[in-house]
Parts: sequence; structure tokens; C-alpha cells
Amino acid sequence: MRLMTVAALTAALLSGLALSAGEPGVNKPQGSYARTKDDTLTRFTFNSGDIHYFSEGPLGKLELEADYAVTKDGKNLYGRIRTVKEGAGPAKGDLFSFAFKINGDTLTITDWKGTGFLALAADLQGEYKREAKKE
Repeated sequence: MRLMTVAALTAALLSGLALSAGEPGVNKPQGSYARTKDDTLTRFTFNSGDIHYFSEGPLGKLELEADYAVTKDGKNLYGRIRTVKEGAGPAKGDLFSFAFKINGDTLTITDWKGTGFLALAADLQGEYKREAKKE
């Protein structure tokens, strides 16, 4: 069963990469979005094809980078962890996906799914506020 789940997420990731490659109208998140929940700061920073994830709280610090793509309809994001810079839990190659919506300065993440440690990361769902650009 787990092998089928990994295969399905891999297919979805590859499909997402193919759908967003060169698509001019794809709604890709850009910039940094953060929130503090349960004394833990969580930040997603989206660049053209990378996500930088950072969290720090009572359970420690976690920092990682991932590749990502967005579906053609701009509603779902699929990714693969490329590097774990600090912390334990997620591993290189873990897959994840989530639905997202951007409304003004608010990024809402729902339907979080993933392999490995990330399968337990449902607490990442919710609203994040855009952070001001650093100069």
C-alpha cells in the first residue's frame, strides 16, 4: 500500500512539473509567508522553483529546501525535499503536496499530504501572512 502511495505521489509530482513548465498563467506562490502557532514560527519562502522552509519552536529548529511545481489550474502544489539543512524528521527525497489559495496577503494551505515524516505534518495547514520583502 505504501509503495502505491509513493508511486501515486511521484506520478502527481511529475505530472505537476509537466503541467507548470512554461505555462504563462500558472498561479505560483512567490515571496515569504509566515505564522506563529503553538509558540512555533513557521515560514515558507517561495522562489521560481524552490521552497525554503523554516520552523523554530519548543520542538527545535527545522530548515529545508525543496523543489516544487504547481498544477495548471494553480490550485495544488507538489514538491520533493532536496536538502535538509538543519533538524531531524524529514529526509531528502520525501514527497509532499497541498492545495493552496492566495487571497491578498494571505496564503491558505489545505489538504497536506506527504511521505515519510511529512505525512504527519497536517499541522502545517492553515493561514500564513505575507512578510515584507527584506532589502
